[in-house]
Amino acid sequence: MITFKMLFYFLQCFFSNLFFMHKEYRWDLEQDQLIRSIFDTKASRIFKNAMSKVRHGQDKGTWIPPLVRATLDQHWSSTKFQNKSVIAKANRAVEKGASAYYGGSISTAAHFEKMVILLYFFLFLYFI
Repeated sequence: MITFKMLFYFLQCFFSNLFFMHKEYRWDLEQDQLIRSIFDTKASRIFKNAMSKVRHGQDKGTWIPPLVRATLDQHWSSTKFQNKSVIAKANRAVEKGASAYYGGSISTAAHFEKMVILLYFFLFLYFI
């Protein structure tokens, strides 16, 4: 029986070997922890996106062994996973106006409008 931890470890090893198959890099030992942290962050993002594409049917996942894929499909169709997924989607869905930050940078036009409003506000305070 394959557990989810075993499956995750297998896929993690597969991706780490995939990245280091062709090139070898060297760096100072003082920077080893920083470089490992950067690698882990990027590899985690790539792995998460790849698994998301497989789960949503955008990628067929031919690189995943059939037994592992069957275990993943079983896990993704479980009610426990579905409940977590629904809760996470609800947490990410913010009602309009509930938060000032919507992700990404604001446009230069929106920034200009904010600056003009601030300018008028300070001029109003100065002349009163």
